[in-house]
Amino acid sequence: MGKSFLKHSMPLLILEILKNHTDEEHGLKITQIVDLLASEYGITTERKAVSRVLNDLQKVSEIPESFDWKNPVAFSILCDVTPRSTGDIRDNWRVCKEFEDAELRLLLDAVSTMDNYSADRLAEKLIKQGSRTLQENIRFSAMKKSSKGVSLPLNVHVVNQAITEGKQLSFHYACRNRDKKWQLCRGDREKPLLYTVSPYQMAFRNGHYYLICEDRGVLSSYRIDRIRDGQVLAVPAVPYRNVAGAAGWRLDLKKYLDQHIEMCEGAVTCVTFRMPESMVSDVLDLFGERIDLIGAPDGNITVRAEVNRNAMVRFAKANAPDVKVLAPADLVQEVKQALQKAAMGYQ
Repeated sequence: MGKSFLKHSMPLLILEILKNHTDEEHGLKITQIVDLLASEYGITTERKAVSRVLNDLQKVSEIPESFDWKNPVAFSILCDVTPRSTGDIRDNWRVCKEFEDAELRLLLDAVSTMDNYSADRLAEKLIKQGSRTLQENIRFSAMKKSSKGVSLPLNVHVVNQAITEGKQLSFHYACRNRDKKWQLCRGDREKPLLYTVSPYQMAFRNGHYYLICEDRGVLSSYRIDRIRDGQVLAVPAVPYRNVAGAAGWRLDLKKYLDQHIEMCEGAVTCVTFRMPESMVSDVLDLFGERIDLIGAPDGNITVRAEVNRNAMVRFAKANAPDVKVLAPADLVQEVKQALQKAAMGYQ
């Protein structure tokens, strides 16, 4: 390996060493960096050469805003300075991480709730962005392993490509049988159903990653981990504004998630229901802040919300008798029938 190559690669390798072995509270001496260059990259060099590179990296990380760089560097180099009559001594070199440990914990906890994905592999990448304390102390005993045959990263890549290019997406959809084995959803003739949709957004809800799309003229959602054989088609996607139930030119993801609390298909309707005041916090978390809350003398709360009908039926069943649907009349009847059917199952 030529000296010229080593000279040009040294800054990159030293920066990589700082990222992997230091954080804001833990630094390295120049002699330690020299040893790590030798042990990790097989490069033998002198302290003075490493010192020059470190000084250059620090200058780059301290470029003032007046330079107006479009993409400022995403690192900051620190060191301890000891004044000496013969010149300042710089040591304990370290790099400030781009993410704070608290921010990484939020991401790691979100990853740990994801089903059907190599959460441990993604977690390892995130851990490397944290401090040495985080790297040494974090444990992932509760991480969920990916189910056999599931490739969420590949599905996300294909779905994202279709969304970015504004093209339709075709795929098969998987479900599990009585033997707990995955199989493709089938139609009337027992042939695997081929879904063709217009994709708009991906969203994370209740531990699963969903594709929100147009399917046969209406808004639908599909679990991305259950998609199989995804293919981006040459056919342009149906514009969101042309889909039944769409409001506006673009999908408002937050509003959609508030209205589709269980990611159910079906129409969105204005619903009025009654509940005890003790449920206010949970309902706001589930339905979002756009709902209306009206107090009553008996201590109950009347709620008005725009929500998916099928999801509302499930919510009312799950929280009966505390939750009582008041309007619209046809939805009240639907909930009654659902509750009667459930009660008959226990007779």
